[in-house]
Amino acid sequence: MSLDDLRQGIDDLDGRIVELLNRRAELAAEIGKEKQRAGVPIQDAAREDEVVSRLRSQCRGLLTGDAVERIYREIIAACSDIQKQGPDESVQ
Repeated sequence: MSLDDLRQGIDDLDGRIVELLNRRAELAAEIGKEKQRAGVPIQDAAREDEVVSRLRSQCRGLLTGDAVERIYREIIAACSDIQKQGPDESVQ
């Protein structure tokens, strides 16, 4: 494969990742609504740790568990922000 082909592969994957991240954010927004209805806090450190631990254990590729944890801590933080402000207030 040429360098251009490899880069195109990355560009294609990046587009799919962004689509999946937006779908995750939509689900997180729905969870935020349910949490508000139930009167429970948005932040759930135990659940966050559970998610990160599960993903670290599934990491079988070139990314280290530490790298996956750093990435997902950021994703979780972004989704928590959406839950706190509501999906209608997020910036596109």
